[in-house]
Amino acid sequence: MRTHTTSHDEHSPMSLLTELAVEGTSTLVEAQRTFLHLAQQENDIILNGIKERVGGFPRQSRSPILYAAASTPSSGRSKSC
Repeated sequence: MRTHTTSHDEHSPMSLLTELAVEGTSTLVEAQRTFLHLAQQENDIILNGIKERVGGFPRQSRSPILYAAASTPSSGRSKSC
């Protein structure tokens, strides 16, 4: 393993390809971060829109149909709720 480089080594094909790979990887990581940030913003917008739409409806702990089905005695069948 070499610890120093000469001016000749800086222009070698391996050195140029290594630099190109490092730059490409850095650019890819930055593009992925940007994409994930945009996806997070989109999810926030959608969730806020859903919360605004659903926020006006009254909350019920159980649906009336499910509540009625759960309160009637079963005729030998197991409850699925």
